[in-house]
Amino acid sequence: MAKYVKLEGGDELIAELARMGVNVKKSLRGAIRAGAKLVQAEADARAPSSRAGKKAALQVSSPKRDQVEARVKPTRKRWYLRFFETGTAPHEIAGRPLLAFEGEGGRFVRARRIKHPGMPARPWLRPALEAQSDAAVAAIGESLRAAVVEARITAEGNE
Repeated sequence: MAKYVKLEGGDELIAELARMGVNVKKSLRGAIRAGAKLVQAEADARAPSSRAGKKAALQVSSPKRDQVEARVKPTRKRWYLRFFETGTAPHEIAGRPLLAFEGEGGRFVRARRIKHPGMPARPWLRPALEAQSDAAVAAIGESLRAAVVEARITAEGNE
């Protein structure tokens, strides 16, 4: 489930930054990254994994010329955490040649098919976004404000 934030007055801000000679895409990417880092840190803290290390990855991209988006998702190493976010329905797992795992009492078990009981959802990404959304928007605003101030200082120094 994606959540988008549209910056009010963003078009005017972008036009003003471009008029001042600021690299708009670079400024937007930096601002979005600053906000998304807060969500990523919160997601790392909420992730249901006992292993040490990073659990959430941050990816910033520009799908269109005037858009920048950030995605916070499980790292490649912790790919299985996506199942905690959405849960799973009961299903059957079939293996060829055989599935093998440690069973009760430490005995080794082999089977061709296993009925997995499923797992209820235990979201960790969505609550991280909800908890940090206001702080992320504030961080984006601060980063863009700093870009405007820096551009004004540079413009005044050139006059």
